Amino acid sequence: MPISPQAAHHRARVAALTRAVRNGERPADDPELADAHQHLKSLRITEFVQRQLAEAPPLTDQQRDQLAELLRPVRRGGAQR
Repeated sequence: MPISPQAAHHRARVAALTRAVRNGERPADDPELADAHQHLKSLRITEFVQRQLAEAPPLTDQQRDQLAELLRPVRRGGAQR
């Protein structure tokens, strides 16, 4: 499956920043690189879920609630972290 223009953009940004880190032009713990990685991962997850939902039969309310719960922050002892 071809990659979306958005994914191609983020992948290219990660590659460029990674090269800059390897060449010593940016620090090893570059926050922009970490942010670019996070954006790419998030986009890949989003696109995967969109493809799966497009192919699947409609979800029930309970199924939607279960999936939404996976994306909520982990709760411990009744308080949110």
